Amino acid sequence: MAAKQKWNVLIKEEEIKNGHNVSFLFPAHDLVAVQSRPFMVNYDIYCGSLPTSWALTLIYKHKGEPYEFSLSFTLTRTDRRNDFLNVYAIALLSCLDANNRLVRFTQDICEKRMAVGDVVQGYVEESSSLVSVLKVSLLVQFCHDTKDFDPDASLSSHVWKEVRCLKM
Repeated sequence: MAAKQKWNVLIKEEEIKNGHNVSFLFPAHDLVAVQSRPFMVNYDIYCGSLPTSWALTLIYKHKGEPYEFSLSFTLTRTDRRNDFLNVYAIALLSCLDANNRLVRFTQDICEKRMAVGDVVQGYVEESSSLVSVLKVSLLVQFCHDTKDFDPDASLSSHVWKEVRCLKM
């Protein structure tokens, strides 16, 4: 049995007034290496009011044309709660160059209310010219009461996490 390869995904979580902003930064060369196979990250948002868990799966496929690729994605809310509290989830795709500067306009890949177990799937086509990093931003909103929000007291504000992912 072949050994599973590992690579790094950089994750930034920031607590904002009405929720959380989580950015997943995927090196493009890692996605090319696992072309057509799922690349999955599980992530927990430790919100004091409504903690949530998420699974993000990407499938990168290089297209026939030079520098063209497609990206299929699945976002699943995976926490196990007995209530039916919804949060509002927005997912965005940004293509960054080697200096983490935006190469093209950011694309909306989903925007909806999500309860436990909800799944959103989507597909985008893009040009990979100058793209070094794919950034998927997940904004989870309306998970806590904003009247008592204190960003200075938040432990999760502006935290960078490096995650080791296994090749599937």
